[in-house]
Amino acid sequence: MKNLSVELGPWLATAMFVSALAGCGSEAVGGDEKSGSTASELGPTHLDAARNASLMPAAKPEVFERTPDDGNGRPISDELRAQIEVELKAHSFEKLDRKTLKGGAAFTVGFANNATVAGQVIANSSTYICYLQTIAFWITNPTNPEFFLKLDNNSPANIVAYKDPGPAAGVRCVPRDFFSTSGSMKPLQTDYNYTFLWDQCGAYQASSGKQGHNVEMIAGIGYDYTGSSDNFGLIQADSSSQMNQFRIQQNSGACRGVGFTAPVFFNKTTVTFEGPNGVGTASAAGEYSYSATASLYQPLTHGGTPVSALDSECYFTYLGGAFAGPADVVTLGPDSNNNWVLQLLGTSGGVSAKVRCVRHIQ
Repeated sequence: MKNLSVELGPWLATAMFVSALAGCGSEAVGGDEKSGSTASELGPTHLDAARNASLMPAAKPEVFERTPDDGNGRPISDELRAQIEVELKAHSFEKLDRKTLKGGAAFTVGFANNATVAGQVIANSSTYICYLQTIAFWITNPTNPEFFLKLDNNSPANIVAYKDPGPAAGVRCVPRDFFSTSGSMKPLQTDYNYTFLWDQCGAYQASSGKQGHNVEMIAGIGYDYTGSSDNFGLIQADSSSQMNQFRIQQNSGACRGVGFTAPVFFNKTTVTFEGPNGVGTASAAGEYSYSATASLYQPLTHGGTPVSALDSECYFTYLGGAFAGPADVVTLGPDSNNNWVLQLLGTSGGVSAKVRCVRHIQ
C-alpha cells in the first residue's frame, strides 16, 4: 500500500486544520437580502436593515463540478480521497462548553459551508475577543454569501455570527484577560465595522472611521471573491492620532465584495505589535504577507524566532483571491508548540492573506 501521508503532503495538513468545517454549524434558519446599493460606503446601513427585516429562507448553495486534486494539479485517487475522509472525521474543532468558558481558555468554533447562521451567540464581549480564523469554500455569485461577526444589542453585548450557505468559516476567541495593559481597562471588542462594493469594479480606499488605538481584526468577507484581484484589507494606524484605512477591490464577476472587521479598543495611545521586523508600532513591526496557488504551510517568525500564541494574538488584516471550491482555504492558528502558523490552499486561481500580531503585554 502507498504511503498516503507522504502523498497527501501539506494539503492534508491544511485539510485537517479545517476539518470540522465539513460537519459543524448551526441549523438556525435565516437569510440576508442585499440593498442593491450601487456605490461603496462606510457604516452599518444596508446590512443592519437586512438584519432587522424578516428573515428569508436561505438559498441553496451553488454546486461546482470540479475534479479533486492534491493542491498541485494532480488528480486525487479514490484510495487517497477515502483516506482524506478518514483523516477529516478524526479531527474536529473544540466544543464550546461551560468548563472552557469558565476556565478562561482560548477556543475555536467552526461553521460548515452548508449551514445558515443568524445571530448565533459565540461569546460575551465582557469576557472574550473573537475574530475570523478560517475562511474557505464558496464565496460566489449569484447568492452573494457572507460570513461575519458583530455584537448584539444585549448589555453587555454578545459576539454573534451570521453566515449564508457557501463559505465555511472558523472563529477564534481569546479571553480579554490574555492582555495586560498599563491602565485598568482590558482591551474591549466593539461592534463590527465594514465597507463594500456592489456592482462596482475597481478599488476603493478610505478611513475606517476608527483611530489607531482600535486594533481592527478581519471578522468576515462575502459576496463574490472569485478572482486573484478580489480582496479586502485593513491598514492599521500607528497611534490614536491617526485613522485606520479600509481598502477593498473587486474585478471579477459582478464586482461585488464586502469586508468586515472586529475593532478592539486598547486604552492607550500607541499599541504594540509583533511582526516580521520584530516588536514595535504597527508600521515598525510590519505584517506577514503570503499568496499561494497550491498549498503553503508558513510558520510566522522574526529573526528566526517563532511568534508564540503565549505572547501575541495573530489575526488577518487582508484576505483575497478565488474562493470558488472546497480546495480554497485560508486558515491561521497556533501549532502543537503554540507557535503561530498560516496555511493557504488555493486551487481555483490562488488565495492571499496578510497577518498582523498584537502583543498580549502592552
